[in-house]
Amino acid sequence: MPAPEKSPWVRRVLLALAALIVLYLYSFCLVAGFGYALSRAPPAFWGPLFASRDAAILAWMVACHTAALLGVSLPFAYLIHRLYGTLAPAVAFTMTLVLFLGFALPALWGSFAGSAPRFKLITTFDQIKLLGALPFMAWVFGRLRGRRSTQVAGPA
Repeated sequence: MPAPEKSPWVRRVLLALAALIVLYLYSFCLVAGFGYALSRAPPAFWGPLFASRDAAILAWMVACHTAALLGVSLPFAYLIHRLYGTLAPAVAFTMTLVLFLGFALPALWGSFAGSAPRFKLITTFDQIKLLGALPFMAWVFGRLRGRRSTQVAGPA
C-alpha cells in the first residue's frame, strides 16, 4: 500500500524544521571550525613572507578563518541544495542573515565604532564572507547541477 501524500503545509513545516536543524548544526560547526583553525600555529615559512610579525599573524588569522568558513560551508551548501533545490541560495542567505543578526551584530554594536580602521576593515570582510559563502556555494551547486543535466541530455 503506497504511503499517503503529505499536504503542502506539512511539507513546508518539515522543511522549516529542517532549516532550523541545519542552521543549528552549521553554527555549531562554524564555531568549532573557527576555533580549530585559529588554534593552529603558522608554518615556519609564513613569518618571513611579511614585513612585520603583526602582519604575518593577522594574515594567518584571516587565511585560517577563510579556510575554516569555506571548509565548513561546503557540505552544508550541498545539503541545503539537495533539500531546497532552486530555493537553496535564498534559504542559505536567510540562515547566514539569522546568524549575523543573532550573533555577530550584537557583538559588533559596541566594539566597531571605537575600533581601529584595520579592525573595521577585517571585521567587515569577515562579515561579508560569512553572509556570502554559504549562499554562493548553494548557488554554485545549483548551477553545476543544471550544467550537468544539460550535458547528459545532449544537444537537441
